[in-house]
Amino acid sequence: MVGAARRVHALLLAAGAGSRMGFVPKPLIEVDGQPLWQRLLLAARQAGAQEAVVVLGHHAERLAASIAQWPAQERPQAVTNPQPGPDPTDSLHLGLAAIAQQGPWPERLLVLLADQPGLQAAHLRAALDAFDQRPAGAQALVPTVQGQPGHPIVLDAQGCATLHARGRGGVKAWRREHPEQVATWAAHALAHVQDLDEPADLAALTAATGQRLSLPPSGKP
Repeated sequence: MVGAARRVHALLLAAGAGSRMGFVPKPLIEVDGQPLWQRLLLAARQAGAQEAVVVLGHHAERLAASIAQWPAQERPQAVTNPQPGPDPTDSLHLGLAAIAQQGPWPERLLVLLADQPGLQAAHLRAALDAFDQRPAGAQALVPTVQGQPGHPIVLDAQGCATLHARGRGGVKAWRREHPEQVATWAAHALAHVQDLDEPADLAALTAATGQRLSLPPSGKP
């Protein structure tokens, strides 16, 4: 169970360009009137996260303006990746560096992508509970659905330190090189692997769930 004594943090990777979506800032896509970044961080808070870091990149100014509308005491720390690549690995390490500066590593870190609209607090709590049942020696947990890896990835303090010390490369490479340190969890909810890449994904999600989705304006020059 997630209790007040456990330090749970969230790391939200939101630096992508959204090129396949028409250069739309995907974290600002609204689901039932709520931007995705806010929806995910509220779910993380309900799952026990006391603090959060958001990594911005493309569309940083627009995302920062949206975050600034939250009450000051509830805002996540925002850091900007000046040159985000197509893979979120560089943003992952930038976020870990920001967390390292805050003090001791959290006991649990939820690593989230900012374009997964189906993830709710119950999914995040289930991932934390599965992490608590992980094999001995594992420092990280990756949910999988029918063999497809998803999110949130969960790290303990040692896992945060190990990944941070690697300096580059993501959890996939870490798992390949040290499978005993990265466990997998066979999840059943498709929300763990569903994301929004193309405009057709919005229509598919609406048809499947009845949720109202709306796109912000494109950020393409």
